[in-house]
Amino acid sequence: MSTPLGDSMLRQFRSLIVVLFALLIVSPASAQNTPIARAILFYSPSCPHCHKVINDVLPPLVQKYNSTMAWAYAEEGFDPAEREVPPIIHLQGDVLQFLFIDTATTVGARLYENAIERFQIPQERLGVPTLIIGETVLVGSLEIPQQLPGLIDAGLEQGGLDWPDLPNLEPILASLVPLEETSPQATPSAEVTTAPTPDVPAEPLPDALPPLQSQTLSVRERILLDPVGNSLSILVLAGMLVSLIYAALRWLRPEATSSRRPAPWMILGLLVLGFAIAGYLSFVETSGTEAVCGPVGDCNTVQQSPYARFLGIPVGVLGMAGYAALIAAWAISRAAAEPWAPLASIAFLAMSFTGTAFSTYLTFLEPFVIGATCAWCLSSSVIMTALMLLALGPAKTAWRTLKAAATK
Repeated sequence: MSTPLGDSMLRQFRSLIVVLFALLIVSPASAQNTPIARAILFYSPSCPHCHKVINDVLPPLVQKYNSTMAWAYAEEGFDPAEREVPPIIHLQGDVLQFLFIDTATTVGARLYENAIERFQIPQERLGVPTLIIGETVLVGSLEIPQQLPGLIDAGLEQGGLDWPDLPNLEPILASLVPLEETSPQATPSAEVTTAPTPDVPAEPLPDALPPLQSQTLSVRERILLDPVGNSLSILVLAGMLVSLIYAALRWLRPEATSSRRPAPWMILGLLVLGFAIAGYLSFVETSGTEAVCGPVGDCNTVQQSPYARFLGIPVGVLGMAGYAALIAAWAISRAAAEPWAPLASIAFLAMSFTGTAFSTYLTFLEPFVIGATCAWCLSSSVIMTALMLLALGPAKTAWRTLKAAATK
């Protein structure tokens, strides 16, 4: 039974195979008896970074090292009636070989757990794409292209690299079946010899991958990509929506409110913390560095998504500008005389309300559109909401002060 998710990955593998086949036709034959480098790639069909590695990173390497290529798959865990893409696929080149393992399947998840235990992968580096070559573990769509070519060269210079020492891998390798022996509808390589490829681009386009995820996954499936992190996003989103409604209703209430101001250190502490978080996110977004994420969420998926920019500007940079403006308004409200002090208090509320509304939009995107949650982004959203709520009382007092001065 075909599924949108299976169709998505099948199209990706078909495109990869067609591109590689076309490239290998014109590649010069390599010398026989050359050393071989082997690597394992753990991926998930719903992971845009996995698509990027499969479509954008690996084809040039396969072209560079291989002159011949064949495909095979493991029969374990594969039922053509349920899915079109086998959970384990083997790209067998004469110099460079890859084993693609789908962690969204039972057999793939078991092998990934074995890899975690065998290579002692720490909690903060868990996730896909994960590539293991020799004794080296590479994680993410930045680390893999940066380090993999050098590791391949070093391994070949030392006589080759065998498959990583992964428990229960040998029986799977021994059971590999040539992909040509499968049925045509389940055989990616059948496209190479029987189907024209006018719609296949000369090289994969990574920018098309994140939208592909959004088109093929339902809202429920996107939430389940990170159930803990996305559940937290939904909880924060609900709190922000309630806070926005409360702030609007409280501002419109005609009765007077207390003139008691919140503790200055509380406002200043939140402003400094928010500015620091926005600064770190700006660094991640502008430098391409992978974010340091905690045990909850997938910051890098969010930061590398198309939604990390608004009108072409990194969201982190917008956040820094917003917090800087709030700091300036807070300082004026504390130090200036009338009418600047009350005007600054009202401006502080207006900016924090706008920032909370914008943060609400960004928080909505994480579980329902991107399918991943950024803990740093949630922290900034909570801080902005808290600043808005703390600014309500002083802003209403400032508004009454200005109205009273205007009537004199």
